[in-house]
Amino acid sequence: MIIATRRGISQIIGTLFTVAIVASIGSVLLFTGIENITSFNSFLDIVKNTETDKINESFIIEHVRFDPVANSGEKIEISIRNTGSIDITIERIAIHQIENQNLIIYDTDPNLEIFSGEMETQTYTNWIGDGIDINDVGYVDEQYRVVVTTTKGTTVETIADAFNT
Repeated sequence: MIIATRRGISQIIGTLFTVAIVASIGSVLLFTGIENITSFNSFLDIVKNTETDKINESFIIEHVRFDPVANSGEKIEISIRNTGSIDITIERIAIHQIENQNLIIYDTDPNLEIFSGEMETQTYTNWIGDGIDINDVGYVDEQYRVVVTTTKGTTVETIADAFNT
């Protein structure tokens, strides 16, 4: 009987050690898994909020008007309409000739905020640069790329023809 008692105790002790090892390893795996799931959910929330703002940020360049005979010098007017559901702030406006890549306008501080559903017009005067003659036929036939970028990185661009926009 003594031998039978010893076997029972050693089996119980062995089972307790096995349960202790499995429980400690299992708890480490459980807490690591919960921590990773929480981090992933936080990441998804950040991505969702960022992408939602970009999706809702929508605008169009409605009109580009070249006016070479303005009283104060040559003038370009760019009309931008906010078609999205949130207000936008324009960070950068650039216009360049497509054929020779001459940069006509590069405004990094247009100070233009457009509310949802509204349209604003940005005007630039005396924009004719070196080597461009307002009376030159090439100016009339040129195409210009107009690029508008918001503070959140949404970019819209269009092609405009002088006197045909």
